[in-house]
Amino acid sequence: FLKKELHLQFVDNAYNDFRIVVIASFFTALFYAFYGLFFTYNELLNLELFSRKIIAYKSASFVYFDFLSEFLHFVSNLKFFIFSYFGYLGFRALNFIFDFFNFFMFCSLLAFVFNFVLKIKIKIIVLFLCFIMVLGNYFLKEQRNNALKSEQEQILLWMNNFNFLKDNNLSLIQKEKDLFEKDLKDLREIFKKNAFEIGIWWFSKEKEDLEKRINESLK
Repeated sequence: FLKKELHLQFVDNAYNDFRIVVIASFFTALFYAFYGLFFTYNELLNLELFSRKIIAYKSASFVYFDFLSEFLHFVSNLKFFIFSYFGYLGFRALNFIFDFFNFFMFCSLLAFVFNFVLKIKIKIIVLFLCFIMVLGNYFLKEQRNNALKSEQEQILLWMNNFNFLKDNNLSLIQKEKDLFEKDLKDLREIFKKNAFEIGIWWFSKEKEDLEKRINESLK
């Protein structure tokens, strides 16, 4: 296609290789991004959905591969979680852009690797081994993690705290904290009173105000 339609001369030099790889990767990545836009569904994630999704990553017996899989699965879901703040249209648009650039880089890297492989003498052996590896993926039993790990729990705690701070005014939180401390001090003073003083206090306006503030704090 590149030779006939785009009239490229396949001279054996790095510039032509680069040009062919970029053009081929661009259209492949564009097709992949449009396919993902119209034929795949990724739901918007809130913190609860995000906390459930990060658990089920593809686990591996080799500890470094297991960590890498866990990390990549977390980053992928974190991307969807962040995109969800831009609404449905923003989510779809950003996902399309990221799909395109990610797959473009992946295709370009893969093309350059195979461009080198196709020029060496043992290319048949290399291609055969690649075929065996790809075929083996279909027969490997996929295992997924099903328990929340300590590092995942810690990350969720940080995100939950950040989400709480984002949704609340810090000055308002400080004000509520000061009022709560004042109420506790008032209660401590009550414990110092004798039964007669507590009886008088029980029918005072001070008691009504304290009860009102405590009820508001509990709400």
